[in-house]
Amino acid sequence: MGWESRRGGSVYYKSVRVDGQPKKVYMGKGAAAQAQAAKVTQAQQQRQAERDAWQREQARVGDAEQHLRDLRALADLLVRATLLSAGFHEH
Repeated sequence: MGWESRRGGSVYYKSVRVDGQPKKVYMGKGAAAQAQAAKVTQAQQQRQAERDAWQREQARVGDAEQHLRDLRALADLLVRATLLSAGFHEH
C-alpha cells in the first residue's frame, strides 16, 4: 500500500490479505512506520533481484537447451542415414 497523505502528515499503510481479501493495516507515521516501510521496500527489492537472477539463469539454460536440441536432431539424422544405408527402412 505505502504512504498516504493525511491532514496530520504522511501515514503508512501495509496491505495484507485476511480470509483472501486485501485489507489495509494502519502502521502509523513515526519511526516504527518508517522502519516497516524500509523492511517492505527491502523485501520487494530482494524479490526483484531474485526474479532477475532467475531470468538470467533461464536465458543461459535456454541457450544450452537449444544446442542440445540441435545436437539431438543431428544425431537422429545420422542414425537414420546409417540405418537406411544398411538396408533398414521405416514403416
